Amino acid sequence: MNFNASIYLLFLAVSVPVAQLWNSDLKKRAIFLIAATVLFVLAGSAANTAALFSLATIGFFFSRTILKSNSQNAFRWCLIGIAVTIAFFVTFKIYGVDATGTLLPLSGVSFLSFVCVSSLIDSYRSAGDSKARNAAPSAREYFASVLFFPTLLSGPIFRVTEWVSQYRDPWVLSRETVSRAFALIASGLFKKTFADLVFALCGSFGLYTAPADGTLYWLMSLTTAIRFYADFSGYSDIAIGTGLLLGFRIPVNFDLPFLSSSLGEFWRRWHTTLGRWMHDYVYTPLIFTDALNFLNNVPIIGKSLFEGRIYLSILITMTLMGAWHGLTTVFWMWGLYHGILLVLETGLETSKFKYSSSVPRVLRVAITFALVIFGFTFIAHEQLPDVMRAFSFMADPESYSIDSSKLAISIVVLFGLVIPHAVDALRTRVHGVGAFIFAATMIALHFAYAKPGTSFVYFRF
Repeated sequence: MNFNASIYLLFLAVSVPVAQLWNSDLKKRAIFLIAATVLFVLAGSAANTAALFSLATIGFFFSRTILKSNSQNAFRWCLIGIAVTIAFFVTFKIYGVDATGTLLPLSGVSFLSFVCVSSLIDSYRSAGDSKARNAAPSAREYFASVLFFPTLLSGPIFRVTEWVSQYRDPWVLSRETVSRAFALIASGLFKKTFADLVFALCGSFGLYTAPADGTLYWLMSLTTAIRFYADFSGYSDIAIGTGLLLGFRIPVNFDLPFLSSSLGEFWRRWHTTLGRWMHDYVYTPLIFTDALNFLNNVPIIGKSLFEGRIYLSILITMTLMGAWHGLTTVFWMWGLYHGILLVLETGLETSKFKYSSSVPRVLRVAITFALVIFGFTFIAHEQLPDVMRAFSFMADPESYSIDSSKLAISIVVLFGLVIPHAVDALRTRVHGVGAFIFAATMIALHFAYAKPGTSFVYFRF
């Protein structure tokens, strides 16, 4: 079931009152949320439903086993659980199964894998702690959290411990919460529709027809970045708004990312829950544990690598970030590209030349924006020869040109960049009746221009 389908609004209209009715009965509430997820995912594919529940079962079994083990056995069970989860992820990242038995990528496996791995690591960190073991989620709570339908398919990434702590707290659905939730859902629907509209308009001006022009390649990368931002932040808004209606505060996933003044700031504003996950479960362990001690035994360069492990950890983290989006050379390279830029940026900040204080913010925002858009060339084309061809034109000023169609595309792109940011900025400033008026306007625009059957971009990840 797509968030932008009319039936989803009907689904919410039924789900929220029932969840509210069983607010004080945690057992019934958890069972209802699991049942709602089953209906939500079954609307797409029964086979996908079985696969996602299987992965959740793996996560629960290993998390519970880890908590019951001593520290040494807990470590082994944690490694085995992570290995099994990653194997499941890799398999279904490449191949899933639809209702007819056709092989295809499985929606939701990426985000669910992250949630399961984080629960395994959190369980390992709490192994041997009787308080943590007693406070561990029950089977109902675990499945209701990792399979929470608003965040299941495309996030934001929601930790089990965060979900359970909110689930056990009293829940009051206030007028302010409802108005904020409606504003979020409505803005998300509008941004999704707007992203599709911008993409279609640019295509009508011939943007995607085998360009041999540096200007068009830059515009393709810009359009891709805008589409991903408006589409995925739209999905995230709907998920966060739905969570509020069901009594959960889901972490913010986007915070005006194209206004960032550095790559580090960009990744704190863009898909922030993924960045937080990578920081907590990949980067931090690499820096603050013995994970990279083996480098000291590498001849000649080992000691230097170990002393510079902060830079190596950045490269590893960002490369894995790219691989999570797709197990192809292009996505590995996209992650590595951002890793290299972050290494250079970190080096500049720790040198005598303080980049953040020596360069005006306006210029830093422009530089960051250009580097981010250049990186989106990987995603815009996905095939390595096409990416290399694009880079060759983008790096050649003599290939640039301007005509009426490119001017029209540029205008569309400008609106495509400004309007989603303006909607986000306005949504945070409206409250009460103003929020309902804002929501009604966004909903009206969504239904006026939406194309039925269009799915969200991040379903492919």
